[in-house]
Amino acid sequence: MPQIRVAIIEDDSIWSVLLSEYLEQQDGMHVSVIAKSYEEALAIDIKQIDVALIDLSLDKDQEELQGLKLTKAFRERSFNHAIVLTSWDDEETIDEAFQAGAVNYITKNSYEDLPIMIQSVYAGKPLIHGDAAQTLLKSYRQEKDMRDLTPPEKEVYTLHKKGCTKRDIAQKLIKSPETIKMQLREAKKKVKKAKSF
Repeated sequence: MPQIRVAIIEDDSIWSVLLSEYLEQQDGMHVSVIAKSYEEALAIDIKQIDVALIDLSLDKDQEELQGLKLTKAFRERSFNHAIVLTSWDDEETIDEAFQAGAVNYITKNSYEDLPIMIQSVYAGKPLIHGDAAQTLLKSYRQEKDMRDLTPPEKEVYTLHKKGCTKRDIAQKLIKSPETIKMQLREAKKKVKKAKSF
């Protein structure tokens, strides 16, 4: 059985070492490259690796997530075995990672699931990890629940779900508290109706 050559692209050196040691203990896996930055990762000869594990926050000083940029750059070089391994777990970032070309998305808390994820990607049959699947499914359900809301109702309801008070929402959207109260009441009614189907 050939060894799967893994690249770890991560700016936290301690985490890189721990992850490398863990993967080296797995049958059929070898960490062939460790890159600490976007620039180092770009210099990797993609013909020398089979799967890349990419952290999103490669440069804490950058506003843009360098890992997304790198995933896109790898895809443009016809490398289609990038797995995002990161601490980010919000729906928007997960969606952006898949759009950038990631074939899987795992949070660092679930690193023990990496061997099977790496093997599935290497075999050309990637399994979407539960971390990403649950977040995307939750987002899909929320979108489904809000499908009948008008744009203003959706905006008010979304802010409410994030924990904003009616007063906060009124100030943010420059509307009267009465208008917000009315829109939120109508939004909740529509969402409740959608959930019942």
